[in-house]
Order: sequence, then structure tokens, then C-alpha cells
Amino acid sequence: MKKQLLFPEYPHILHGGDYNPDQWLDTPSIIDDDFRFMDLAHCGVFSVGIFSWTQLEPEEGKFTFEWLDDILDRCAKAGKKVFLATPTGARPPWMAKKYPECRRVNIDGKRDEYQMRHNLCFSSELVRQKTGIIDAKLAERYGKHPAVLGWHISNELSGECYCPLCLARFYQFLEKKYHTVDELNRRIWSGFWSHRYTSFDEINPRDPAMEAIRVDWKRFNAEQMRDYLAFEKSVIRRYSDRPVTTNMMGLHKEIDYYRLAPECDFIADDCYPMWYLGEEKNVGARFSMLHDLHYSMQRKPFVMMESAPGVPNFRPYAHLRRPGELQREMLLAVGHGADGTMYFQWRKSRGGFEKFHGAVVGHDNSAENLTFKQVADYGSHLKNIDCVAGAPRKIDVALVWDWDNSWALDLGDFTHNFKEVHTVFPRHYKALWESNFSLGVIESTGDFSPYRVLVAPMLFMLKKGVREKLEAFVRNGGTLIVSHMFGYVNEDSLCYRPADLTALTGVEVEDYDCMEPGRTQSALYRGKSTPVLEAGELLRNQSAEVLATYEKDFYAGSPAITRNAIGQGSVYYLAANFSDEFLKEFYFGALTQAGVQPQLHNLPDYVKCSIREDETGKYIFLYNFGENTETFPTPQGAYDLWNDCALSATLTLAPRGSTVLVVK
Repeated sequence: MKKQLLFPEYPHILHGGDYNPDQWLDTPSIIDDDFRFMDLAHCGVFSVGIFSWTQLEPEEGKFTFEWLDDILDRCAKAGKKVFLATPTGARPPWMAKKYPECRRVNIDGKRDEYQMRHNLCFSSELVRQKTGIIDAKLAERYGKHPAVLGWHISNELSGECYCPLCLARFYQFLEKKYHTVDELNRRIWSGFWSHRYTSFDEINPRDPAMEAIRVDWKRFNAEQMRDYLAFEKSVIRRYSDRPVTTNMMGLHKEIDYYRLAPECDFIADDCYPMWYLGEEKNVGARFSMLHDLHYSMQRKPFVMMESAPGVPNFRPYAHLRRPGELQREMLLAVGHGADGTMYFQWRKSRGGFEKFHGAVVGHDNSAENLTFKQVADYGSHLKNIDCVAGAPRKIDVALVWDWDNSWALDLGDFTHNFKEVHTVFPRHYKALWESNFSLGVIESTGDFSPYRVLVAPMLFMLKKGVREKLEAFVRNGGTLIVSHMFGYVNEDSLCYRPADLTALTGVEVEDYDCMEPGRTQSALYRGKSTPVLEAGELLRNQSAEVLATYEKDFYAGSPAITRNAIGQGSVYYLAANFSDEFLKEFYFGALTQAGVQPQLHNLPDYVKCSIREDETGKYIFLYNFGENTETFPTPQGAYDLWNDCALSATLTLAPRGSTVLVVK
């Protein structure tokens, strides 16, 4: 497996943070301290200028780049690299005051006041004009600067606007999709509640009666963000060929990041786990899932652009990091494909909304506090794993996640027990992660060919052509595992007939049943009873092998889990929401039967692993998600790369410990 270096001119695991020197221009000694601390912390890459529009253009048409000239020149001289940001994550007050159309209109129809950030209307031509000016000046001035490693477009793109400009663009979006109002009426079933439209501008995207329109509004907002990202990228490309990205936020409910990914030269994300006592494995699984999503988007390494070196100020409990937690969190990202671990923020501000948010350099301006020491210790070891940079991952199992599927579930009118995809999907992921399978997270319209097993928890919406793709995948020897709520609607939220999926699954869904408090259900699988949690479906078997049956109530004896053979492969149907323990057992059996093995066998329950591999070696990342010391056999032929030392026959991980091994 060949290396996929993101930055061939800088072949290291990136380490640094979000740096805001413009907040300290009146105290130059602080900036001197920053460059001294950067070396002590072994930090070499920084995001600069993310919210600096006012500092770059304090008045309309008046630009002040001298401070940025100095910072970038100092970075180049010190051997530091920079992701130079476009400052559009927050507009300056003068723009909001002079040009009200820049301010978004909320769902109630009121134009927002100037406040917070992420407050630009993506449809405003004036916004694009002002954005184009500042971006062009930055790119022309710094596009070939030796310190600039890449470009950081805006910051955490998000939000929506209901202004007349956005509504007009939404109607254009609908017309492009449906061509005619008659076609829209037919496809969204608008005869319901007398909603038949005679023109596109009669449509209200806020109307809860038309689920399909509300999903289209979400899709439109994703297109707005993609188009704005593409616009900013096009301005930069006039002057600079350095890689471009924007930072994502995991399974953020409002944004379809698959739409943004093609505009990015590499994927960047923000991750803020909290390792609360007793939740370490759940948190480890969730953030492994997010890293797998970001790796899978382009099937190459990504950069964790933001994480908290200390306490995130917005979490419910201000949990100071325990020994080992920071290193484990950073190596979790690297092991799952990150070629950079960076922090928000480098230095704590003295005022403003995030003045107590964790930072590498605290208010004490010292290298002697616990957070700084932990960052520096982690950074000092990174040189030992430079060889990991660019190493790919071998992934045989992919879980299928679609954002518009989650929107259709969230916005649907059925019981909440059948809508919880944001809860159920991570539980299925965790069941696979617990056994140390190598996992990816992909969309249903993506490429299935690299994988041997596909898992589709609550894939409620089957878009055009996906059923046929899944069937071809199985016929060619793949294993498909689906859960309850599979394939209820098409991309327009119109219901399929139960028989439409029988050729694939071998069953028909007659109806679903939700267990209210006091009513229980269970299923018999391989002679053992397992509980059903909250929800289950009644299946009519057509051609599948029945693996488990319900045990209670009037549908006792009917199928709860089935397997349907198609061509050279199989389709498993899990008709109910099962426990974590059962899912772990089930998946282990189904995957090993499909010929897929865990990355490592016989690890202690709280020890998990991830592997990256290239032509020079296999890099094994090990993590202890428990509060006790764990000792286990050392993988054969392994060397401790992280600590640069030989290993004995057994390996010991301290509580919350982690390390990186290499097998050549």
C-alpha cells in the first residue's frame, strides 16, 4: 500500500493549533513568547486569520496587512507552516451596519442583529463581492509565501437564511431538480392536505406538512455552502495552488458534508470528546466513527484541525484531562487516518466568548502548567512516527450513513422510537469497533467496490439506483447487513411498497411495533433469548433463511433476523433494535463468516486498536479505554515505535495509555 502524503514538502504528522496573533498586536512580547513556546511544545503548523476580517479590513476598503506580513515571515524563518484562513467565518461590524442584506433572516422571518459569528447570507451578491475582494488580496499577497502550507476556507460552515434572496435561490433549486411544478406535485404527493402548488414561489420550506420539501430545503442549504466554498476556492486559485480545505464537525445534523468534500483538497475536521468516567469506550467508539467518516470521504489521510488541549468551555462538566488522555485522543485520530492533530486554541484570549476554552498556552503565559506539559510531551514523541504520515488504511467493512436519510427520519411524522438514527447508527458502529474490525463510513451513492461487507443501520431512504447497486454488490460476493427501517422511502420521501425490496432482502415488512413501558419483546437466536429495545418490525418471509424469531405477544414465532442468499453473497435483515451485547456477538459471527477478521485478536476488553500500513511497515495503534493497567501478549515481531524501544513478550498499557508499534 503506497503512501498518500497530503503535503510532500512537509512529511510529518502536523502538530499545532489555531493561532490568533492579531489579538495581541499591542503586546509584541506575547508574540515573542509564542514563538519560543512553539518550539518547547514541538508545534510547527498553525491556522492563522480565521476570524481576522476586522483586523485585515478595519474600515471598508482600508486594508492592514503589515501584522500578517510579520507573522508569516517569522513563521517562515522559524520553520513553521501556516494554514492561512479566509476570514469569512465572521463579518466585521461595519459591513453588518452598512449592508443589512448581509445579515441572515431567521426561520421566523426576522433579520438577525449583528452578533456571534457564522452570520453571512450565502445568497447575497454583496457578500460575495466583499468576500472576493478580501480573499483575492490575501491570495495575491501570500499565495506563494514559503510559510503557507494550505488554505483554510471560512470556519465551520453552518446555518441557514430565509431572506428573499435565499428563497428565490431555493425556488431555482427546486425548478432545476423537478423542471416543472406538475412534476414536483407528482413526486412529493402534494395532494395531501390540499398542498398542490401552481408555482414554485408558493412553496414554504418551513411547512412541516411536506416532509419532502423540508428535506429539499436541507439539501438546498448544503448546496448553498458547497457553492460558497467553491466560490472562495475559485478566488484563491487565481493566485495560489496550495491545497484548500474547510473544517467539518462530524455528524452535525444540519450539514451534508459529502457535498462539501469534493471541493476540499483534503478533509479537515473538529473533534471535542470528553472522557467522562465510565464513558470512555462509548466516547472512543464515537470519535473513531467520526475519524473513519473523514478518512472514508476521500479514502486518504485527513487533518484533525481542532481539538481541545485543555478543557472545552462548552461541555457540561469542565473535566481536566487525566494523565494519558490527551496522548490517547491524539493517537486515536492518527491511528484512524489523521496526518495532523491540531488544537483550538494555541493561546487563551483574555476576553470574549471563548476566553476559558482550553489552550496550549494559558493565561499564566507559562510552559509549566499541566496542559502545556502534556502537549509538549506528546509533541516530543511525534518525530518517532514521521514514517506513519501518508500511510493508508486497509478497510473491508463500511457503514452507510446519509445525511438526507437522517433528515427524512427526523422530519417524518412517525413515532420517535423509529427516528433515532443518530443513536442507533453509533451503536451499530460500536458493536463492530468493540471487536477491532477496521471500519469506514460512506454514503449510499458512493463506491462499494473496495469493501467486502456493508452495514446499513436504519437506511430509511433508498435513493435512485441504490437498491440496484446493493443487489449487484451482494451478487458479486458481498455481505450486506441492514436493520429495521430499511428502505421505507425513496429520495422524494415517497413510500416504497413492501414487496419492492423482497428481491434483495427476501422479506416484506408488514408493520412495526413500538413497546411502551411495561410491554416487552425478545428474540430467540441460536438458542439464546435476547431483548428487543423499544422497536421491532413484523416480517413476512418470502425466500430468506430465518435466524431468529420473536418470543412474545401475538407475533411470537415470526422472523426477527433473516439471511437471504443472492448470487455469491448474503443479505442479513435485523428487524428490531437489539442490545449492544447482542449486536457485538452477531456482527462478530456474521463478519468472520464473510471472511473478515479483526485487526488483532485476543486483546483485553478495554484495549482497542487501529492499523495503518504502507510498503515500509504495519503501524499498530493501541489504546487503553479503561482506568486499570492492562497487560497482554505483544504482537509478533513488533517494535515500540512511539517510545523507540524494544518490547518483551508482553505489553503493558497504563490506565488511559496508548502507544504505536511497528511490524516490518
